[in-house]
Amino acid sequence: MDYVTFGATERGPGHIKAGIGNQDCFLIKKYKAGTVLVVSDGVGSCPNSHLGSRAVCRAVTGVFHDYMDITDRTVDIKDVLRLIHAKWLFALSPLVAETCCATVLFAMVQPERVILGRLGDGMICAGINGKDLIITEDKQDSFSNITQCMRYIFKYENWEIQEFASPELDYILLATDGISDDISLDEKKIGFSRKFAQSYLAEPSRLRTLKIKQMLKSWPVPHHSDDKTVACIVRDSFNG
Repeated sequence: MDYVTFGATERGPGHIKAGIGNQDCFLIKKYKAGTVLVVSDGVGSCPNSHLGSRAVCRAVTGVFHDYMDITDRTVDIKDVLRLIHAKWLFALSPLVAETCCATVLFAMVQPERVILGRLGDGMICAGINGKDLIITEDKQDSFSNITQCMRYIFKYENWEIQEFASPELDYILLATDGISDDISLDEKKIGFSRKFAQSYLAEPSRLRTLKIKQMLKSWPVPHHSDDKTVACIVRDSFNG
């Protein structure tokens, strides 16, 4: 199957008013062996979080590029995540990691497998093998308001990973909490994601990014202030 990828990021009104740059970042990379999408949200209390989110995107795409080329042996996903963390630290040096904290959402897509990963808030919605699924942080059930994120210490238990072999993929959407927090219920998050994938797949490629950015800028939730970032991969025949 052929897939189309697209995404955009838009600085939030609160950051524009305060003179703060966009702390979100996303990156989509297509390789011979597959496609990698990553979205990262810099933690607002960290002064270099915008650099941390950019480093996340480079680290994830770089590590998965190498990982996808390994066909003769099994690689533990825990080792992959440790390498992402190490590359992130190396890219930020000599900055202090705790000033660069950022969340991570990623999707690694190949014909024979899909790997989805989350560290921190935001959401991943996907249509795989005829079912819709969502990976997100349940903030209502959380005992702490501390956001899990990339920081100096690596903790595998803070990650959520899902893997699918021989997947039948319709779409995957990654979005920062500037989007996910404004959509209350899981079924509404899935509905938004399916509609987003279908609607922007139908747009001409030369206009698609512009229209997504316009949608994010005119986000229909009163008093929204956070940066908003979304990245999507969708089967080219997907009809919602």
